[in-house]
Amino acid sequence: MERKGLDYDPIFRVPPELQDEDEISMDRITGQRRHSNNVLTRVTARGQSDYETPPEKMKELLGQYLPFLERDPNQERVDISAGGVIISVLTNSPNIQRMGVHNWPKAPPGVVPQIIFYLITGIPGQAPHFWYCPELRMALSINSSYYGEMKSRALGMGMDVLQPMGVHSIHGSCLDIGGRGLVIIAPTGTGKSTLCAMLEKKVPGTRIHSDDWIYIEFLFDEKGRPRLAIGRYSELFYYMRTATATSQPSLAEVFENSLLENVPIDEAGHYIWKGFGNSRALIDPLNLVSGTTIIAKENRLARFTSIEKVVFLRRDPASPELVRLDPAEAVRILSEGKMQYLPGSGRTGPGTERWLNPYVLVNRENLIHGTSERALLNIDFQNYLFALLFGITGGAYYLNTAKRTPKESLKILQEIITEPSTLALDFDCHAYLTDRIKEALESYRRDRAEEMVQIDRRFNGVP
Repeated sequence: MERKGLDYDPIFRVPPELQDEDEISMDRITGQRRHSNNVLTRVTARGQSDYETPPEKMKELLGQYLPFLERDPNQERVDISAGGVIISVLTNSPNIQRMGVHNWPKAPPGVVPQIIFYLITGIPGQAPHFWYCPELRMALSINSSYYGEMKSRALGMGMDVLQPMGVHSIHGSCLDIGGRGLVIIAPTGTGKSTLCAMLEKKVPGTRIHSDDWIYIEFLFDEKGRPRLAIGRYSELFYYMRTATATSQPSLAEVFENSLLENVPIDEAGHYIWKGFGNSRALIDPLNLVSGTTIIAKENRLARFTSIEKVVFLRRDPASPELVRLDPAEAVRILSEGKMQYLPGSGRTGPGTERWLNPYVLVNRENLIHGTSERALLNIDFQNYLFALLFGITGGAYYLNTAKRTPKESLKILQEIITEPSTLALDFDCHAYLTDRIKEALESYRRDRAEEMVQIDRRFNGVP
């Protein structure tokens, strides 16, 4: 059986007596207190998953595994807000607890959660597994302390609730440049985070918005046509690949003083930022921007922006360097999701990932082939919501980073940014509005009207 990502990599030099632990603070291995911010997790990849678990099966699983959580004195409840959706995370993993409390907006006290997420470690003889029951809005994860997995699951569950409200969730990065939002959508390893960091430093008037995930709310004119796409941030901190420190050496000092996950250390006690594909740092964005005061730094962050440009990245020597896509072509490319997996993604070679979004909580084969009602609804929704976005941005650009240095790619991005924004006035976004979507939207408004109001208030920053 393939064990990659399910056991400690030899690069971490974990002693045999610690190999069975789900997570280890690196100072226990090096004996140096300064490494206590770096936690190793035995699991560093998503394990087996079932995103369409029936209610009865979920109840059976909870009956089997909840006792392990209930008798663990280390268990804690962390209530987080994912785009205004309240998720109660109940876990006995210290790593999930330490990362989660920093990374998410806190839920208002006393608010009833939309989703319950049990994350339980230390169950003997069981491989890592994740189950999600959309009917119960309940999730269960066992034997994984990997924060990257928890984060992606939480974003996917938030997406599940927000989608029938007409809120679009995008796996991508976002910057605000002089009040104009730029979204970059790309597979892991194509330079998304690197280019965003370079843009923030090199282009005047640039503010950081989001590193990995953007929520978008649409505003329509009197004829029901989309005319404005408001992008909202998702997480408070950025969960960054530490390999970016090789192209941006200034990040090394920031990483050194941040919460780290799965970063190797050499014999001299120095961090190896590019030594392991899934090494991550949880970064306060205030540490990425310049400014002499906290207020000056806060002014370099954008919590909301008007999305006006969308760029796809790819790293493929055989493809054209830059292509301008009309809205229909942009929807088609994302819907097909043909891509090349690159280092840090957990897979290698060609693959399919609809909308370049690995967080969608639909069983993979069903999503690729459209073989369940849940898959069909998600496909319809994403195609429609992207059609609305591309109607506003006039389509998208496809930038190939394979034959360019980051500086050369940055120059092309700057040229794209300076081009005038254009609405796709002749593009019929509502051709993508299927009966399946209409039914889901109407059902949500009818059956969850009060919840919808409360989530919308939190989404827009209203207490």
